[in-house]
Amino acid sequence: MTVHDAAHVRRVLLGLEGPYADPRVATDALDNLDVWIGELDPMARAALADTLLTLALDDDAAVATGAVLVLRSLAEDIDATTAQRAADVLGTPSPDRSPIGFTGTSASTLRGELALAVVAAIARHHPTAARHLLDEPPAGIGRTELGMAIAPVAPDLVIEHATEWFGHDDIGVVVRLPLHWYRIAAGGALGPWPERAHEAVDGAAHWQDWPDGDTAALHRAMTGADPHLNRPDGIDDDRRWRIIGGTPQGWTLWRADDGTMAYETLDPGPAWTTTTRLLTPEETEAVRRDGFAAVAAR
Repeated sequence: MTVHDAAHVRRVLLGLEGPYADPRVATDALDNLDVWIGELDPMARAALADTLLTLALDDDAAVATGAVLVLRSLAEDIDATTAQRAADVLGTPSPDRSPIGFTGTSASTLRGELALAVVAAIARHHPTAARHLLDEPPAGIGRTELGMAIAPVAPDLVIEHATEWFGHDDIGVVVRLPLHWYRIAAGGALGPWPERAHEAVDGAAHWQDWPDGDTAALHRAMTGADPHLNRPDGIDDDRRWRIIGGTPQGWTLWRADDGTMAYETLDPGPAWTTTTRLLTPEETEAVRRDGFAAVAAR
């Protein structure tokens, strides 16, 4: 079987070819693809993902639906070229149909289903395109679902835009961030949170086996009770500060509600000390124009 042959992959999607061509044997309509994917190397999986993206525009809505559902399982294999093509497809009216023929869909439109399948790959390879998707989510899927998909692979994007994209119903995005530092940043930016969000954090801490200290610190950040987690060290004023960028145990970029930015660095040495300075208007404009690298390189 060839991963480059769209006609062949289409027949497999329809259950007409493959080890489970007899529907009485298969337990799921996409079993043929699952078995096939398990036999492929990474390069072949990337090629199959590209072919499935082509089939996501198939005239047969059932074929398109199946292709998009299988793309979900190949999200980590989507390469930069296919990710860019997926972003381009999402910008056209072609996927504006209802998914049919398969269970397991999450969105009410194929465009939404496709966005959910590929947004993590787009965020990994083309952050600007992912930002556009989160700014204006496709019909049929919510920003929360897209945020939960990108949180593990693009945490910087999440914390930079946390207050623009998310609210108190989106604790699921915060708990999917891969490191404690990112969870503190997003949890603090969106606080204070309602009690139900704290309960969700406790549940996530249990199943992800977070250290107790990390969980307690996240709760403090979410309530705003600890100034060290909610404002730059050395700055004591009434402004609301939020983390918008940085690296764990390196540097942190803060932004106040009035637009002022502060750059905090962890000083080398045996003690945990930090240095904070306010950015000049010129530096602030450079960050807005060129991104965090404009200040991190200084």
